[in-house]
Amino acid sequence: MKKAIKALLSATAAFALFALVACGGNGGSDGENEGGNGGDNQGGNEGGNPSVNVPEEKPEDYDYYSVDSEGTQHQIKSYNGTDTNVTLPSVSSYGKPVVAIYVDYSANSQTTGEHKPFFNSTVETVHIPASYTSFYNGYNPFYGAKNLKSITVDENNPAFSAEDGVLYDKAKTKVICCPYNKTGVLNLPATVTEVPLEAMRCYEVSLTSNIFNNTFVSEGTFSSKITGVNLPANIKKFEFQGCRQLANVNFGESNATAIGLGAFRQCFGLKQITLPASLKYIATDAFQSSGLESIVVPDGVRAVDNSEDLATNGASVSGSIFTNCKNLVSVKGPAQLLFGERGATDLGSPQDGCKNNFLGCTALKTITVTAGEAGAGGTAWAISDYKANDWVDNPMSMTFTALEKIEYLSGVYQKTDSSKMAAFRKDYPAVSVIGAE
Repeated sequence: MKKAIKALLSATAAFALFALVACGGNGGSDGENEGGNGGDNQGGNEGGNPSVNVPEEKPEDYDYYSVDSEGTQHQIKSYNGTDTNVTLPSVSSYGKPVVAIYVDYSANSQTTGEHKPFFNSTVETVHIPASYTSFYNGYNPFYGAKNLKSITVDENNPAFSAEDGVLYDKAKTKVICCPYNKTGVLNLPATVTEVPLEAMRCYEVSLTSNIFNNTFVSEGTFSSKITGVNLPANIKKFEFQGCRQLANVNFGESNATAIGLGAFRQCFGLKQITLPASLKYIATDAFQSSGLESIVVPDGVRAVDNSEDLATNGASVSGSIFTNCKNLVSVKGPAQLLFGERGATDLGSPQDGCKNNFLGCTALKTITVTAGEAGAGGTAWAISDYKANDWVDNPMSMTFTALEKIEYLSGVYQKTDSSKMAAFRKDYPAVSVIGAE
């Protein structure tokens, strides 16, 4: 009897071992294989290239945080691997589903790798499985990924999508991440309405200087290496700050009404730009430290502090729109935007912010005022103040060394403040003022 029971137990154990091996074995491997083979290959084809093979998941290359207090779901804390092409794990090395990437650069320096899993990693291409539904606080999940070229997403992912290597929300209304090493022209889908700075920015270098000594052009924001962008018709918000190789911005059929805070700041390759007729506002720092050589701003465009707060801030006057544009030779636009004129009630007293519009524009030769209540005295006050100021560390006297002409087009000039004009002519005797006496 004992021998019979022993034989039965041995047979049962052998059958169980056979079943375990046949089903995938090794505990949590079941979930890993399911995510690594089934959905991943399907998602790899989603970019329109069936020949692309999705890399195998390697859960052991990552550290994880729990998403909830029960620890039922995980999110990526850090990446420790050395691969160039990766598929994010759908199941962690602990056998839990992975649903997010933890990125947080609000509470710590943006110049370090803390809380940025792919900071300075070797990753060039990344595939996102269907299980990922969020990124912490909406931050760029690949902040600091200086080698990243392309992103693909499983077509069954309910929250995200990808096109031409760029990561979007599912409906493709918002850019989530444009890889740092993406080159060429960024062709935004017709559905896109928002390109936030977080989507374009890769990393920051701490500024050691300030705009007043004109020396910080090699520092600051480093964003995607795109050389051009085609904006869709319904674009509402776009920020390309730090896209240092961006040379062509095509508004096409765009109905954009505002150029936001710092939108083209440190776009060193941007020499020319044609603004759309629909434009109404340009915000602070919009072209600061860019490569602009000349610009024509349509009549009716107003300077504002922040285009996102027009309901309460629409009347505020911006400053530093063209600050430190060292290659800027000519500017043409309405008086309010150029010099912050407040109108006939206070002619000759531009708001303080606009005194910085041309700070550091040492190549500027001509300023053409096209519209608005622009008293020549007001313009003279604004320009003279660059020289007759009391900011100790601000060498403004060097700002208008190349200035040759200020011209008011017919019907623009209204009033002259003789004392301010006299001060201006004393400071800048070689500058010709046309259209005002």
